Amino acid sequence: VCNPLHYFDNTRCADKLSINATCISSSQCNDHAGLSCISSKCDCGTRYFYFQDRCVLKKTFNDFCNNSILCDQTQGLSCTNNLCRCSNINQFFNPSTQTCTNKFQINQTCSHHYECNNNIGLICSNSMCLCQNTMFYNNTVCAPKRKNGEICNAVSMPCDDTLGLSCQSGTCSCSYLKFFNYDIFKCCN
Repeated sequence: VCNPLHYFDNTRCADKLSINATCISSSQCNDHAGLSCISSKCDCGTRYFYFQDRCVLKKTFNDFCNNSILCDQTQGLSCTNNLCRCSNINQFFNPSTQTCTNKFQINQTCSHHYECNNNIGLICSNSMCLCQNTMFYNNTVCAPKRKNGEICNAVSMPCDDTLGLSCQSGTCSCSYLKFFNYDIFKCCN
């Protein structure tokens, strides 16, 4: 019987194999370093990397890092500003699947702001990815609604209704018998 740092190779007790050595079974690999025989090579598992003579668990979302190799790429993570973050800016870390997931688009159901594609200006409002109420979706991004006195079109260049404005004869203005108060920046009686 061989000691724990050796394996029996059918003739003698031999040193257990190190990282990347060719193997037939995991009993040949240095299990004290965390190695197993994977695809005929002594290696760490998918969520581990070899560092200072042993397998080390890769870091997950928001863990401190100084190199992307430390972050769990199977979760879609890389090291950004010393934190393990989603590699793709159009993704967010989904805690339920433990992976980076594509950010949601306009009118998709959401629970949190970070799930919506903020790169085009979307926020989570009433459980839907929408533009802020001072913006409108122009089929590409959230764009500002038109202000008082600006040229408008009800569909492609809407007026900022949060200020009480509506599109009248192609110009954003207050409704009949109201005026635009520049001190409070909205339509008043």
